[in-house]
Amino acid sequence: MQTSRLPLIVFAASALLAVLVCALFGRPVPVNQPPLHRLACVSFAHPENVLIFGKRPPVDPADIERELTRIAKYTDCIRVYSSDARQEQVVPMAQKLGLKVLLGAWINSHPETSHPELERALAIAAKYPDTVKALVVGNEVLTVKEMPIADLIPYLDEARRRSNVPVTIAEVWSIWLQYPELADHVDFIGAHILPYWDGAPASMDKALAFVEESLGKLEARFPGKDILIAETGWPSGGRAKGGLPPGVVEQSTYVRAIAAMAARHHWSYNIVESYDQPWKRYSEGVAGGTWGLFDTQGRPKFSFDGPAIPERRWPIPAGAALILGGLGFTLFARRVPKAAALLYRDAERLHHVSPSPGAGIRLLGRSLNARLSQQLPCLAPAALAPWLGLLLGFEGLFLLDWISGWVRAGMAVGLFAASLLSAKACLRALARHFIYPLPHHRDWLALLLRPHRWLKGFLGSYGGLLLLYQGGAVALCVIRPILLLQEPEPPQIPSDYYSLVFAIPTLLAVLTARCHRRDWFGGLVLPAAGALAVAMSGFNVPQAWIWGGVCWALAVPCWLHRQPGHLDLQAVEGDGNIH
Repeated sequence: MQTSRLPLIVFAASALLAVLVCALFGRPVPVNQPPLHRLACVSFAHPENVLIFGKRPPVDPADIERELTRIAKYTDCIRVYSSDARQEQVVPMAQKLGLKVLLGAWINSHPETSHPELERALAIAAKYPDTVKALVVGNEVLTVKEMPIADLIPYLDEARRRSNVPVTIAEVWSIWLQYPELADHVDFIGAHILPYWDGAPASMDKALAFVEESLGKLEARFPGKDILIAETGWPSGGRAKGGLPPGVVEQSTYVRAIAAMAARHHWSYNIVESYDQPWKRYSEGVAGGTWGLFDTQGRPKFSFDGPAIPERRWPIPAGAALILGGLGFTLFARRVPKAAALLYRDAERLHHVSPSPGAGIRLLGRSLNARLSQQLPCLAPAALAPWLGLLLGFEGLFLLDWISGWVRAGMAVGLFAASLLSAKACLRALARHFIYPLPHHRDWLALLLRPHRWLKGFLGSYGGLLLLYQGGAVALCVIRPILLLQEPEPPQIPSDYYSLVFAIPTLLAVLTARCHRRDWFGGLVLPAAGALAVAMSGFNVPQAWIWGGVCWALAVPCWLHRQPGHLDLQAVEGDGNIH
């Protein structure tokens, strides 16, 4: 039997459009800031993918020297945050390359580690007086409430008494206003001004204005005191906290703008940081690990004097759209009988069945409707397959950025596998014209009461999988408000960034899942949870609105209960004959 080429044409057009959308992420975007030639100072640490039992694993000194050599092209100064054995390697290498060092001493609430740390810092500063330009005794100790100021001040006083270089502590700029007496125990102010964490700005202009305003408040409060912007920068990935999202273009624009503003106003500043630190993703979310000017492989994330590319990895989702989309098309949409051939066969049969012209025309009309119904179910998976592949590609990129440690790696594999299975189920349901029954929320109670009986069948069905995603969406929406009630400064919960993980199961729910009866509970809780996520983000975060849309879409099957035979073909059975 002849097969139709229409599904192939639809797939090719859809795949081409999906690849073009991916290519938009790889287009160069002009950066409307002066070219960046040199930076005043840059935070340096060897890029770590994961900490082992909370400790940094050993690193080859040759790697550190190579990393310092790379950033020496762009700055004359680095900031390090501790004086452990690794930093004892960094300082002589910095001296060899002509780099100055802002040397840190990691102070915390444990005197048994803080005092030896300070001793090492003082010894290194004394050994390399031409390289170490200042001591930074403590990093955000008061910001994170590691210890009270009364316990901190003796460390600063001892360092000033014994050090041959200026001494400060690095704290968020507002902490200096909260504890102005701290300025009497340092030689200069070390202030972190990070609009992403503090200000959630709506635009780049407002982010830069936030830096200028914060610095102005410090200058007004401490006239005559030298001020170092000890940390400033912008992440290249993660959740949006305001109207200005993280991104490579935004990071390039911010860093180049800060350098230009500092040159005009004669600011002293330090950019955080030289290399991405994936281990920070665990405590700070995706954004925490993406502040580097270079990625973990030492590749510049943007040009210092030209346009920036939003996503250099765009060929991965483009390839997924073609490869995974092509696989889905082959399995579920490639072979469909050609409508013209079927109609010709039907016309021959009808000629013998009904000699009456009127009756024959009516029967032929039924045949045309049936044959088109055979064609259309294959067009939907042919059009959708490339976009499911594209979503899988972008989800893979997000999960790679999200992984931090073995636990998250295992979760990432499970989430990606669930999306892959959801994509397959969606294409199969569309091609075969059937729907998946979505369990009622009461089935959760049955699962909890009798897990030995329900667990296998419940989780083994696509409806059970969708119910899990519905529950996960609600949980992600309510985590942050619960933390707000428990802690005055909760950790960042990037729930609105998980839209990529939920995208394909959401399509499965909307297109091919229905409840046997209306689920009023799920139909109300999911939209309310989505609205809560949008409200908690201040109504001005595009990612939050996308996440809200995911929650609202997941509620669709709860309202559209299953109609028996609603999606079954009429007049045509599996053998292709008219009945």
